[in-house]
Amino acid sequence: MLRRYPLALVLATALATCSVENREKPAGMVLIRGGEMLMGIGPQQIESLLARYNVSRSELFEVASPAFLVNVASFFLDRTEVTNADFVAFVEANSDWNIDNITGELHNGDYLAHWIQGQVPPALVNHPVTNVSWPAAMAYCSWKGGRLPAEAEWEFAARGGGVRDYPWGNEEPAQTRANYSGSGFGEPAAVGSYAASPEGLHDLAGNVWEYCADPWRDSYSSGEPTAPGQVRVWLNTGEFLGVQGRRVIRGASYGGAAFQLRGDYRDSHPATGAVAHVGFRCARTIE
Repeated sequence: MLRRYPLALVLATALATCSVENREKPAGMVLIRGGEMLMGIGPQQIESLLARYNVSRSELFEVASPAFLVNVASFFLDRTEVTNADFVAFVEANSDWNIDNITGELHNGDYLAHWIQGQVPPALVNHPVTNVSWPAAMAYCSWKGGRLPAEAEWEFAARGGGVRDYPWGNEEPAQTRANYSGSGFGEPAAVGSYAASPEGLHDLAGNVWEYCADPWRDSYSSGEPTAPGQVRVWLNTGEFLGVQGRRVIRGASYGGAAFQLRGDYRDSHPATGAVAHVGFRCARTIE
């Protein structure tokens, strides 16, 4: 039986959609239209996932369980991972974040270790910036008028609102789809080297892990349900500079296994851990 909706509701929904669609997109960002999503992995799925990927450690998937419903508001997300060239502009405009001035409490000693005497090697200009800490990523996004994405936002974008396993669809990973262990590349590739998702986003699977705003919890049952509105977006620099502990990372890296490329797969990383396989991209709230 056809379900009928009041005309006023239909018009209001249409007007809201038009309002979002007509927003001017910030340069280099993609509009992600929000909605409801079943986030995470149901406990009943874990056995089949172990068999599908030929792995034996159920805890790899249990950290993304149990699944629960979230409502994600529309938002903007960077089309690609933040590049070394992007980060150069940031440190030039914010001297506190250059290699010589950043304080030791904000990184592990390897901050921008792949730069040579504070300069980006020419071959890496369009590669994702790595060897950055979570506070540095937050500071960059804040400088750009944005923030790190909430974990639910990141998964919503990677899974197309929850309808697919990977950013490209449900087909299994291949070396033509992402930079991961099966590609044999062994290091980050230039951003945009692989085809974009249907929404126009590159490298949500593979290349480098990406920081999210959320603190790490070892399952979705170990705290309040994660939702974008329940995650501090840390727009105040004075607040996020003191953040310690582990933060959520998503998307896997050039060394990741096929199962880690799933849009629902999650892991964690120390906030001050500047390493070669973790980078980030920024999100922006639609006011």
